[in-house]
Amino acid sequence: MLATPAYAAYLKAKVVLLGGLGVGKTSLIRRYVLDEFDDRYIVTLGAKVSKRPVDVEFPGLGPVRVDMTVWDTMGEESLRPTLTDIVLHGVKGVLAVCDVSDARTITPMASWVSLAARHRSDVPVQVLVNKSDLPPRSEVVAGALGVGRRHIAPCYLTSAKTGDNVRAAFEDLALRIATRAVAEMDARLDPVSLGMVVEASARPRSLADFAEATGLSGHAVLGRAESLVRRGYLRVASIDLGPDGRPAVGFSATGKTFPPLAAGAATRSPESG
Repeated sequence: MLATPAYAAYLKAKVVLLGGLGVGKTSLIRRYVLDEFDDRYIVTLGAKVSKRPVDVEFPGLGPVRVDMTVWDTMGEESLRPTLTDIVLHGVKGVLAVCDVSDARTITPMASWVSLAARHRSDVPVQVLVNKSDLPPRSEVVAGALGVGRRHIAPCYLTSAKTGDNVRAAFEDLALRIATRAVAEMDARLDPVSLGMVVEASARPRSLADFAEATGLSGHAVLGRAESLVRRGYLRVASIDLGPDGRPAVGFSATGKTFPPLAAGAATRSPESG
């Protein structure tokens, strides 16, 4: 009989997918929750809710369970004012979706992201440039990156059809949500995080740079970088798309003064991703 893991914290997180008609929001959720794809187009009426738990490991703290409630919303423009308060009430994370093959889907996505930012400015947002299995249009990619840069929202090329980057997009968001909650519980700065800030003081550093310098996985350094941004030690200096269709984010130091290090903190932490 398998032992039930002891979680350091349990978090409930409402995550909403926002975007125009036909961009693949329902298909993305179906791919992530059920690992299935159906190419028949079905219009979502109102909002539909799915659930999936995600476990995030934090060195020195332990595993954190994030129970994600994923909201699929209809893309009809005329109903946006009616749905806004319902959809965005209590939201902890946003996945904003457009169609890489259709430039007309940028404006509805951008409008939704702006609404979400006005509703709650500190909610983490990620931009999903979906249907990457289709020929991309450069203006869509450029427009999506523009939205991402304005709202400090990492961008992903995703395909609900093939599954490319779908799990990464959802679970990176879960990690960002959990990291924000953990940062409020434990404000200590350990030597590994301190080293990342020092590295970013010389020039902007990417997650790959941090991973190479610390020996941690990409998932682990993403969590630490998110925490350092949340605490004001790092800022996002650039947002691009990497060759793998995942975010290429650059970080620089803000110059904030360091607090005393946690007593007995190790100089190297185990991987968390």
